[in-house]
Amino acid sequence: MSAIILKIVLCSSIFIAVYYLFLEKERIYRFNRVYLLSSLLLSYTIPFVTITLPSQDTATTPQLIIEETAQQLVFIQQEQESFDWTNVVWGVYILITLFLLLKSLFSILAVKRISGEKYRYQKHNVVVTKENLSPFSFWNTIYIGKSYMNNNAIDPRIFLHEKTHIEQKHSIDLLLLDVLKIFTWFNPVLFLYKKAVITNHEFLADEAVMENKYNIKEYQHLILEEILSQQNPPLTHSFSFNNTKKRFIMMNTKKSKFSLLRKTAGITVLISAAALFSERTYAGNSPQVLISERIAELPAKIAGQDPYQEFKDILAKYADLLKQEKYAEFSKKVTESDKKRLGELYPLLNKNQKNEQKITFFALPEMKKRIPTENEWKSFLNKKNYAVWIDSKKQKTAI
Repeated sequence: MSAIILKIVLCSSIFIAVYYLFLEKERIYRFNRVYLLSSLLLSYTIPFVTITLPSQDTATTPQLIIEETAQQLVFIQQEQESFDWTNVVWGVYILITLFLLLKSLFSILAVKRISGEKYRYQKHNVVVTKENLSPFSFWNTIYIGKSYMNNNAIDPRIFLHEKTHIEQKHSIDLLLLDVLKIFTWFNPVLFLYKKAVITNHEFLADEAVMENKYNIKEYQHLILEEILSQQNPPLTHSFSFNNTKKRFIMMNTKKSKFSLLRKTAGITVLISAAALFSERTYAGNSPQVLISERIAELPAKIAGQDPYQEFKDILAKYADLLKQEKYAEFSKKVTESDKKRLGELYPLLNKNQKNEQKITFFALPEMKKRIPTENEWKSFLNKKNYAVWIDSKKQKTAI
């Protein structure tokens, strides 16, 4: 899990760095919007992608695990820590996630609870409030204070700005970012993404106003006036957006000759990161085998009467599975407490008592991965003291 989280943070960091270095200052706002959203989704998808690469061998066979002694069941006995920090980490994660989820829901409810007169203005929903509310948009509605209405009309620049947010569905971008922030709040790059996405939305809305040949200086003066107004709820697009310096600069910036080159750089980074951070497997005609090279008995430090009887009493709970030799299923269903107790009791049994049991308990050291030769592979299948499992199912015939 930690490796996946690290890959997500690294991918999103690289993608947002490329945006700020090469794309933000270019007048390619629609491309930038696609880049920001696709790169964000890719950074959360790439760690789970598996790419199979061809090897020198042409045939492909499954990866197998071979364990010595067909009727032996392996229990890995580990020392228990006095305190389980995993539960604490999960507890903190759940608490913070619930807090952010409730905060987000309250923000949406706060917008929905804004009261005022509802109008249908130029085919768009408008809510006019009695409060001196600075114009903003959310989902498919424009919210505006009554003081901004002049003879039942809205300043065309303000209306066009907010209408652009609605028609281009910018609220979906913000809701997507909010969902990711709720469930992956541990990724600090999301804050940079949100800032970049909102700025890009404002560039797009300003561009729509400029395309209608409004005076740039008068429009900038209108923006400066709105900055003095009160801030609006989160998850909304406000006309009084305060990142004015970048907006004013971009209003007077012409399209660069290198925009195509910068687009290519952005796409190249996406493809390269997908290849670099995805999981890779290799195809071949020899199966990769995990072999237990040695066996070590567990130390037992217990005190009790008649360990053999207690041992048999515990196994009696799973008699049906053991009689049918469903050892893999038994390994899954045995409880942790029974597993631990069986591991403690087994070293106390004498040789005859151990021989009466079909199950042997031992610790498995670190597994070593290697590709066996063809002769080794055939010998594994031919010997009776070996067994092969695929997906927890014992194979009775050669593959």
